[in-house]
Amino acid sequence: MVDVYEFVITQLGKILSIINCTLDTTLKELDVNSYIFIKLVVEIEIKYNIEFDDDFLDYTKFITVRDVCQYAETQINKSK
Repeated sequence: MVDVYEFVITQLGKILSIINCTLDTTLKELDVNSYIFIKLVVEIEIKYNIEFDDDFLDYTKFITVRDVCQYAETQINKSK
């Protein structure tokens, strides 16, 4: 699970050009919008060979970075 967290935080840092992001940082604090969220989702899907369910392609379904990571982890575990 740590790998997913590190990957997501690293990708957010690259996409948003930020250095201060934790698992408890809210997507609102990061000014995440639908474009940024989809960029992140695509990176996660490619890295872990998973797909986010269509219902979860809406960034408003997630409050914190941790929420995104936990959902990704769930999808990874489903694909095993």
